[in-house]
Amino acid sequence: MTSIYQNLAQKLKHDGGGGRLGGARADISVLLFNHREAIHELWLASDEVAAQPGRSDRLQEAVEALRPLFGPPSI
Repeated sequence: MTSIYQNLAQKLKHDGGGGRLGGARADISVLLFNHREAIHELWLASDEVAAQPGRSDRLQEAVEALRPLFGPPSI
């Protein structure tokens, strides 16, 4: 099963970027833009874990918020 992001990345690789108004590049841009707060939270959570290695609850929550985009764990 492929994730939303994997589908768009494959489309981008196969079809190219498309124009400014459409295509896979625009689709990925919109996808990431719409989830910018969740991506930012992931960044902040990873910084917190780097500073305080035992604190991973925030990081786990941030990862789970983005799981619908990037798919199930690969491990």
